[in-house]
Amino acid sequence: LHVCLLHAYQKYILVSMLAGKPAEIPKAANDIVKNFLPSLAKEYKSLYEAMITKDFEQLKLSIDKHKDVFLKDKNYNLVEQLPLRFMKTRVLEFTQTYMTLSFADLAEKLGIKEELSLIHI
Repeated sequence: LHVCLLHAYQKYILVSMLAGKPAEIPKAANDIVKNFLPSLAKEYKSLYEAMITKDFEQLKLSIDKHKDVFLKDKNYNLVEQLPLRFMKTRVLEFTQTYMTLSFADLAEKLGIKEELSLIHI
């Protein structure tokens, strides 16, 4: 596969996550593309899986583990934005479920140790 296609796919995954959209390969794409792109972007798929499964610890672990790859690909600035996006999405989900949730309860559900950290989100 062409290197440009791989870089575009990597950015597509990251931008989709930051926009809160699924990062699925379009159905109209060639079968070769559908089968090989995900296997060539394993580090990016691990970020996506952590976001989908709502596992913040896994997201942080994946970012730390593959930091060198993201830096080499010049995508680390986008990757750095994912934890904040994750928290904002989770806050919105919890507020839709629990309209009158206190900051302390919300911080506990998100796994944040200090309420002050939550205020910045």
